[in-house]
Amino acid sequence: MHRNAQTTRKSDIENCCLADRHRLDVSAPPAGTTNVACAGTVTAGHVHAFQRSPTNHDDDDFISADRTDVPLKPYAQNEELKIEWVSTMTKDGFTSPNCWYRALKEDYHLDTEKGLDGKLDKPYLFIASDGDAVCRTDAIERAKGSGLVPDHEVHEVHSGHWAPFEQQDQISKIVLEWLKKKGFSGL
Repeated sequence: MHRNAQTTRKSDIENCCLADRHRLDVSAPPAGTTNVACAGTVTAGHVHAFQRSPTNHDDDDFISADRTDVPLKPYAQNEELKIEWVSTMTKDGFTSPNCWYRALKEDYHLDTEKGLDGKLDKPYLFIASDGDAVCRTDAIERAKGSGLVPDHEVHEVHSGHWAPFEQQDQISKIVLEWLKKKGFSGL
């Protein structure tokens, strides 16, 4: 099959992530393994990198151009971590990370969820990041406002998308204090 220059230029990652200028294409074939280092740069860079990422189409050519000119956060400058991430993603691609979106699109959990009352009757800890352009802090507001999480506690840390890497000590402290407060023994 002959592929035109435009098709050849676009990476498999883009084909999975970019359906059009408004949404993720979760029905595309599993993401491939091209331009993985660039994708890592987008996700581990400072917040402006996410704002130019595949889900925000100000610069659709960011990944296909294999750009890595985004300043990385300190944890992402660890060469061993970068090598491990690139190796894993080169081997496995973005198939697993995209499974949640595929399940959502295909209403995979719909039958199971029909039987649920919609209220979480367990203690719930929500840790958000003030610099995460993808998973925003206000994501919990709808569930809180509707009473779906009556026993909840919300904390916000100064971080980007990968808070456990960026704020390890602060995240650990929040989790341990919350577990103690909720009566979990052995801490």
